[in-house]
Order: sequence, then structure tokens, then C-alpha cells
Amino acid sequence: MNRRKKTLALVSFLAQFTICMVNFALIYHMKFRFGFSSGAIGIASSIYTVTYFISCLALERPLRNLGRRFKAMASLLGMGISHLAILLAPSSWMVYPLLAFYGVSMSLLWPNMEAWITSGDDGEELPKSLSLFNFSWSFGAGLSTMVGGFLVEIGSGFAVAFSVMLFFVTSILLLSLRRESGDALQHHEERKAVGESTDLRYFSWVGIFLSYSCYALMVNIFPLYAFEHLGFSEGLTGTLLLARGMTACFSFLILARLSFWKFNMKTIAITQALLAFIFIALAEMTSPLGYAAVFLLYGFVFALVYELSIFHGAYGADNPDRRMVIHEVLINVGQVLGSVLGGVLYQKYPFKLILMLLSLITIAALLVETVTYNAMKRRRA
Repeated sequence: MNRRKKTLALVSFLAQFTICMVNFALIYHMKFRFGFSSGAIGIASSIYTVTYFISCLALERPLRNLGRRFKAMASLLGMGISHLAILLAPSSWMVYPLLAFYGVSMSLLWPNMEAWITSGDDGEELPKSLSLFNFSWSFGAGLSTMVGGFLVEIGSGFAVAFSVMLFFVTSILLLSLRRESGDALQHHEERKAVGESTDLRYFSWVGIFLSYSCYALMVNIFPLYAFEHLGFSEGLTGTLLLARGMTACFSFLILARLSFWKFNMKTIAITQALLAFIFIALAEMTSPLGYAAVFLLYGFVFALVYELSIFHGAYGADNPDRRMVIHEVLINVGQVLGSVLGGVLYQKYPFKLILMLLSLITIAALLVETVTYNAMKRRRA
């Protein structure tokens, strides 16, 4: 493994660690510093998700010829500056445009990093690079809330300030990498990739959308259901979520050493069938041990679905940045729909009914994909 990949893996770890930690700290900072209500916090938190999603789509083409290092450094510095400004903001209304700028800045990071860490890889090296990247960001995400919780106990402003420092330090790490122009790198990847793409990416993208819809429910709605209806403590619910995250994290390393899932439609179908099973199991479980088993299973399925999407999207791409933008957009659409629709439905209907509805949607999507895939096979024959 070369130095570039190691550096990018470290940057991915620190960036995701810092993003998740500052998102967590901001909830308390907006409440304690500016007196935001829970509704205002929800609106504010959705702003950077929406601007990230829009910017991923809108900025991919105009900024394509900028160097990868420049875009990553600009992203990290922009995220640091936005939160430094929030710390210094004298009025609460300033938080909203600053969070919008935070989302725009973040859009320059992840699609760019996903394409950068795999640039120049062949079919054998690609899954190894992707698994290294996936392990790095997922491990950072797993540790962030625990560390963030300790820092928020010191003070929410201190936690945000510490995050600002980490954004700036992480950007400095990128100076050790050779500067490459986006245009030159893009042409290199185009020459290597033409004619190698796989249609399995379309089915994998359906899976990542469904998986992140499930993830949004688990993170945002399940804790409320577990507290109100199951009597689970916050600590128990947090432990279940941590178990899912750590299982996904180490599953990325295991999948890097396996090849059964590559270019295999059966694997894509099985993972989506398992997602439907997970929805049903979550609806029927009542004991902590039962939920632990389901969350551990989802941790592995989450990692496999993510690998399928990013691998089949990146493999043979004539424009890897555009493919990674699609991957990121589907993740965010799945999260937003899972959170918003899940929250609205949870106010009116039982959580079990929502989960059963999602299982039916997943099964229906799988049936459509199966018919489509078989039709594509017959057309090629």
C-alpha cells in the first residue's frame, strides 16, 4: 500500500470523526448558546444535509478540473471556518447560512475522496482501496459520539472549537501529497476505464438507498421507540447502535479479503432480501438480546451493501467523480426520506407498521430488479 492511500485513509478517518463529532456537539451548542428549540435544531440540522445534496449535483461538473488536493483542503478549511464563525456568531439567525455553507463545503470532500483513493487501481486493487477507505471513515464515525460526549460535558463551545482545530489540522496533512490537476487525473482515469463498467451498479445503488433509509430509522426513530415502548435506557440503545457501527467497520476489512460479492447479482439480491428480513425482525423483536442479534446482522449487511455500491460504481468508470456523486446523493436521499417520512409516520402510526411497510417496499424493489436483470441478460444473449 503506497503512502498516498495511507494518508488519504488517515484523512478520511479524521474528517468523518470530526464531522460526526461537531454535528453531535452542535445540537447542544445551538440549545445552550442560542436557546434553539428541538424543532429549530431539527431544521438547522437539515440545512447542511440539503445543501450538501444539492451541491454534490450542482458543483460536480463546474469544479471537475480542479485538483483533488485543492478540493479536499478547501472542503476541510470551509467546514472549519463555518464552525468557527458559529462559535463567534453574535446572533442565532447567523447559524442558518453558516450551516448552509458547511454543507456546500462538505460536498467537495466525499465524492472527491472516494474517487481519489481508488484512482489508478485495477480490478484486484480496487476492493482493497475501497475497504481501507470504508474502514477509515466508519471507524471515525464510531468513535466520534463517544469522544464528543466527553467534550460536550466540558462545554459545547469547547467541543465545537476542538472540532475546528481538527478540521484545520486534517487539511494540513494533505500538503504532504503531490499536487495533481483534476484535468490530468480525469483523463488518466478515462483512458484506463473505458469499456469496463458493469450494469450491476444500478442494482447496487437501489440497495444503498434502501440501506440508508433503514439506517436513518435506526439512528433517529428507533431510540424514541426503544425508550417510549420498550423501556430501553439511553445507554442500552447507544450500545446497540455502537455494536452496529463497529460490526460494519470491521466487516469492511473482512470483505476486502473476500471476492464472492464482486460482479455477483445473487449477492446483491441476497443483501436486499436480508434488509427486508431486518425490517421484519425489528418489528417483531422485544428483548435486548434479540435486538443485539439484528443490529449485528445489519452491521454486516450495511457494510456489504456499501461495498457493492461503491465498488460497482467505481469499477470501470469513465468519470469516477460523477459515479461517486450518485453514490453520495442516494445515501443522502435515503437518509432524508428515512428520517423525515419515518418521523412523520411515527407520529401517526405504530413503529412496527412502518417497518413492515418498508419490508414490503424492499421486497417489491427486489422483484423489479430481478425481472429487469433477467431481461437484460436475455437481451445480451
